[in-house]
Amino acid sequence: MQSRRTAYSTWRRWTRALSLIVLGVTLALAGCRKDDRVDEISADEIYDKAKDSLDAGAWDRSIAMYKALQTRYPFGRYTEQSMLDIAYAYYRRGDVENALSTLDRFIRTYPAHPSIDYAYYLKGLVNYSRGSSLVDKLLPQEPSER
Repeated sequence: MQSRRTAYSTWRRWTRALSLIVLGVTLALAGCRKDDRVDEISADEIYDKAKDSLDAGAWDRSIAMYKALQTRYPFGRYTEQSMLDIAYAYYRRGDVENALSTLDRFIRTYPAHPSIDYAYYLKGLVNYSRGSSLVDKLLPQEPSER
């Protein structure tokens, strides 16, 4: 009887240890997986994927893709537009501070850019939406009186 208990407890310990090892290896391998291998694709493909994410409303994913594009191709042809798109994604996500800082950086870096008017427009939108709080939503005010 005693040897059966010992054998059973030993078997139980080994199965627990083995299941923990299998779980650890599975989690380690799952953490290494990448959906979009940014290192292996061109600037055009990264921009297209980021733009698709922005159009789909996946703000966090589009911001990450645009930042990867800026990091990988800092002087590429999509750098300026990606800054504007990041600012828009921040605005839509509700992150006012990051949107304004990105827009200020864009305006300071590219003062003669053809889309500078859009940057100022987006900055106005961000500042306009900044004033709407819970009280403003509960007690609506005429926008012309703001």
